[in-house]
Amino acid sequence: MSIDALNLKPDGWFLALLLSGLVALTMGCNDDSNSVVTPSEALFSTTLILLDASGQQKDAFRPGEEITFHLKVTNLTSNPQTLMLPSSQIFDCFVMDPAGVEIWRWSHGQGFATVLTPLEFAPRQTRDYMEIWDQTDNSGKPVDPGTYDASGLIRANAPGLTSNTVRFENL
Repeated sequence: MSIDALNLKPDGWFLALLLSGLVALTMGCNDDSNSVVTPSEALFSTTLILLDASGQQKDAFRPGEEITFHLKVTNLTSNPQTLMLPSSQIFDCFVMDPAGVEIWRWSHGQGFATVLTPLEFAPRQTRDYMEIWDQTDNSGKPVDPGTYDASGLIRANAPGLTSNTVRFENL
């Protein structure tokens, strides 16, 4: 069956759908060998560190002290890589309580444009994303003292885009 028989017009949604299908087909291909990359072959490395207001890496913070989430993503390959993000949101950061329940998400309550967004990396390039958390939960209440886990991710679908988990104390 041809596209003409389906009576589809190449408007914005159709072109976006077609482009997303092409991206999905090519995301796992290596430019040099045209071979498919398996999930165990990470193209990227994503690392999270937590910083205090002076920029020092820490794993314990006073209640209400601002915590900077520093998310670093690196193209591990010797080839340029392009990630296709499903929206204008590039990254996200999370805080979980000891039971694994999410208490804070950077993107909570924010709106992002629903548009395919390319994120290009040169060979071996690292990109840095930083966000400050004021130790309030998703409803705006201060978090209780205790142990928490923080993590981050890049909002694309490729191996290596989820960070390490950082355990920290709210004293």
